Amino acid sequence: MPGEPVELRREPKNSADSRAIGVYSMRDVHIGYIQAEYAQWIGGQIAVERAIFQRAATFGAVIRPTFDGSTRVLPVE
Repeated sequence: MPGEPVELRREPKNSADSRAIGVYSMRDVHIGYIQAEYAQWIGGQIAVERAIFQRAATFGAVIRPTFDGSTRVLPVE
């Protein structure tokens, strides 16, 4: 649901990619990963490892992370 919080977790022991960042619902359900080409940059920028679900997409989902600890909000569409 749009606006629902999700948690981003670094997975340094991930056998496929030590830079992997998993995306988890607030019910602790693993719902996917940040795309590999963005994971290293995002992993270095995350201040508070939280984000919100924005919308479903054909490739998965769009989330909005925070990089400075601010409150996450959905954009006005």
